[in-house]
Amino acid sequence: LSIRFLVFSLVLTGVLLYYIILKKSIHKEVIKHPAILSFGIMIVFYVFSAFFNGFGSESIYIILKLFLSYVFVIIITQFVVKEGYKSLLNSFIYFSLFLSIIYLYQLIVNYAEISSIKVEWRRNNAFDALAATMGHKNLLSSIQFLMMPVLVYLFITAKRLFKILSAVGIVLIITTLFQTQTRAVLFALSIFIISSFILNQRILKKQYIVVSLISILIFLGGGYAIMKYTNRYDAFIKEISKTVDFSSSPRYKLYNSSMQLISEHPLFGVGPGNWKIDVWEYGLYVGSLGRSFAQRPHNDFLWVFSEAGFIAGISYILLFIILLRDSYYLYKTRKKEERIFYSLLFSCFLGYAFISLVDFPMERFSHNIIFFVLASFVIAARIKEVRNSMPSWFKFLLID
Repeated sequence: LSIRFLVFSLVLTGVLLYYIILKKSIHKEVIKHPAILSFGIMIVFYVFSAFFNGFGSESIYIILKLFLSYVFVIIITQFVVKEGYKSLLNSFIYFSLFLSIIYLYQLIVNYAEISSIKVEWRRNNAFDALAATMGHKNLLSSIQFLMMPVLVYLFITAKRLFKILSAVGIVLIITTLFQTQTRAVLFALSIFIISSFILNQRILKKQYIVVSLISILIFLGGGYAIMKYTNRYDAFIKEISKTVDFSSSPRYKLYNSSMQLISEHPLFGVGPGNWKIDVWEYGLYVGSLGRSFAQRPHNDFLWVFSEAGFIAGISYILLFIILLRDSYYLYKTRKKEERIFYSLLFSCFLGYAFISLVDFPMERFSHNIIFFVLASFVIAARIKEVRNSMPSWFKFLLID
């Protein structure tokens, strides 16, 4: 993460120097868009929280990470306003294939050694340790989920080469998801598929629906075969059982302790980076005898509420709501291919909100970069429609 922080900082510094040297300006409409305003308010309250609770090395790191994301979304939105989004789409294919190939290489190279492990939980942990360049299988799955709207769109609209590449990318993503067994992303993918079908049901021809249903059945059958072949099916069923019996799961303890922490520190939270330091006071580790330790609550929304307070948490929720509102509006007002594109973005934001509700993608630079690139497609389109209008507080609060 430190290396990615450094590279991200250097790239943004280079872009800002380019803007300064060429005396390029940022459109005021970009900064004034409600989604970017909401994200900016969230960062401001992270700073307030750090002042209130005391600055430390990790709090400075978190604030700078969020500020870099803020600068990035402004720059990428400025680019999309001027140049459009289509020049960025092919990079999603390359990135997705890059991740999938690395993951499959890791799986193939280590498969024999991992399969020879006799103890089931150790074997499953060894499979779970494979995560390409993402460091965690859940994060690999969630960033691949963010590729789906663009890959599906290119599969529908692109010329032959990129249509084939996007199809390969989609197949590899679903194969990866069945092997990583990330429940949150599998559920988010279900949300994405159902939402996309509902929004596009009028323009879908019957043969497309039949082909899609057959494809879903093939993928489900393929997923079952993959899990049986790698002796992961029983582990997947156990994970599903844990989800159903949520109150007895470790995740429930994380959430319950986090809610107690929030209730006692509602205004400014406990400070950036301090959740893992203060959460022990609320019963999380009772009876663990020091054998367990959590770095995060596995819920980005609770994490923001815990560390930066109520207003920061509401601002982060508003960021998703505004993107959902604007993408739905664009879906309703656009025609043909663009209508499909914004419906896919809406479905993606809906699924990603669920992932953020049960996981921690906000922690990672890669996820923030991809998420804000997708967000910039929506923000830029809305800016072009209302170029000279300034959002009022009523609009900001979605009462428009």
